[in-house]
Amino acid sequence: WNQCRYEVALNQGEEAVRSVFADSEGKHLFLAMYTSPGRIVKMTIPDMTRVSHMDLHASEEKILCGAQYGKYGIFGTATSPGRLIKVDLHTMTRAGDAYFIDGEDRPAAIVIHGRHAYIGFGSAWAEGTSSVLKVDLERMVRVAAVITREGQTWLYTGLGYKHYAFYGTRGTATSKHATIVRINTHPTFPGIPVPPVYNSSGSDYIEANWLREYPEYHNGGAPIIGARVLLRPSARHDWTAEHVYGYAAPDPAAPKDRIKRVHEEPVELEDHGYVARCDKLSAESGYKMAVILTNEVGPSHRSRSSMEMRTAVSEMIEFMWISVTTVCWGMLLMVYGYSCYHAPRVDALFTDTESEEE
Repeated sequence: WNQCRYEVALNQGEEAVRSVFADSEGKHLFLAMYTSPGRIVKMTIPDMTRVSHMDLHASEEKILCGAQYGKYGIFGTATSPGRLIKVDLHTMTRAGDAYFIDGEDRPAAIVIHGRHAYIGFGSAWAEGTSSVLKVDLERMVRVAAVITREGQTWLYTGLGYKHYAFYGTRGTATSKHATIVRINTHPTFPGIPVPPVYNSSGSDYIEANWLREYPEYHNGGAPIIGARVLLRPSARHDWTAEHVYGYAAPDPAAPKDRIKRVHEEPVELEDHGYVARCDKLSAESGYKMAVILTNEVGPSHRSRSSMEMRTAVSEMIEFMWISVTTVCWGMLLMVYGYSCYHAPRVDALFTDTESEEE
């Protein structure tokens, strides 16, 4: 052992190495340091001579994970929310970054597959679950994500194998044991979408929307590119093919006269969701809506039914109500005017009768 061992001391303050990997040429070793701010150290292989180091921004503390992607290094920081830093390993300069959202704290493991990184987080979502986030490393943008099951927290380690990514979790007070999470890195069908919610209505139409707070989650690993709107009377309790109201943009076959095409680009759809206007409905009637989302693989399962949405009264009834109200107000004004005209004068009520008697 004494003959095989070779040690190199790091600098003062470089107390913990959280990740180690070599470049694609096998000439240099890169160390991800758990320091404040985070630091990346570059050393030669195999003599372990220190070449240089790079410090992250002052607010980017403690690197938790790192991986090699072509000529770049990808590093996750322990900031809250976490960040993903892309570094050119040849020049040791920053090449890009991606900022995570609330709930995506402490990126602990990185699995590289193609041009994407799959980030396993050290818990966050109220500490009861964790998540795996898919990031496009060329554009450094979020693509998709999935939340783990209850009790699967702290994805400490990650490994890629073919089209899968495996993550090891930590046991919790409820589970009492660790689990292995397997993620399919190939895109699949979107998850079940949220039910539509009421937006506005008239006597013959209802406008609803389905907006997602975090649109990247459970989209199947690929951007949403279309939506199918379902509509049925509230009295009906089943969904059949006859209830498919129409297809929303950017599907070129979408019935433009029935679905309000407010988003034509898939990027806008992924960011904002859809607003659908269903017209030619009965006045003063209740309806329920559902939605099916589609990505490049295919459609999702149908969402749960929405709460009941009702159309307004018919235009004829509304016109009659306004007419009656107008007539009533007109009559009241006429009575008021007549009363004012025939009322006694004020000076007659307050005449000095004593002076007149004298």
